[in-house]
Amino acid sequence: MSNRDPSFPLLEQSVDRLVVLSSATSTNAEIKNFLDDGDVVAVITDDQTEGRGRLDRHWVTKPGESVALSIAFPWSADDHERSGSWVPLLVGAALVRVLRTHGLGEASLKWPNDVILGQKKLAGILCEWAPSSTVIVGIGLNVDFSPDKPPSPRATALGHHVSPAEGLVDSILGELVEALRVGLEGLRTEPRDATAAVVSAVMSTLGRSVEVQEPSGATWRGTGQGLDASGHLLVMPEGSSQLRAVVASDIEHLYQ
Repeated sequence: MSNRDPSFPLLEQSVDRLVVLSSATSTNAEIKNFLDDGDVVAVITDDQTEGRGRLDRHWVTKPGESVALSIAFPWSADDHERSGSWVPLLVGAALVRVLRTHGLGEASLKWPNDVILGQKKLAGILCEWAPSSTVIVGIGLNVDFSPDKPPSPRATALGHHVSPAEGLVDSILGELVEALRVGLEGLRTEPRDATAAVVSAVMSTLGRSVEVQEPSGATWRGTGQGLDASGHLLVMPEGSSQLRAVVASDIEHLYQ
């Protein structure tokens, strides 16, 4: 990849500025060098070496196997205070809907920030607010890798489900940016119930048996029931009639 790579014409049309890097430590970190007040800016690479995931986990992409994309949208401190916790959920729901329009009907959102196909992870999302009145939306999307050498046992890629995968990436990302422009504006102006309905409609965690893995190491099981006003997952623990809100824990779907 090189700057202003012509292989992303739709993505480039959807933003005010696109920066394509041959390699990057973290696109969420790199994009801070290109922020411009009021503009929608994107940075993309297929070789991310020091990316971060949720709970400060490493999020690394191997050259050619996936893309790491960060998009900066105008987002005020007031926006962040009122609605910041909903942004990753909104991004995930938007990506699921775009994927479904491209024939990936099994795509769904696993709370809070994974997009899965069936039982395997296709994409991860990490959002952060920058003091320059910007929200940075980071996305790692698996494009293609050898099924015999997955980056993790529960990973999948576009190329395992559709062909040619590379031809879809530009369309998916360009359509995602357009959807997020609309979605973030709705998050500012629409009732929270409307956002919750949009997210819940594509979230496969709801109604599913899950295992909650708390930061302390404790684990417990229950059923995903809904989302609270902040987008936290509401889980009914096994043997209990009292819902518990999950904020910073990991969730694993349990499959029979």
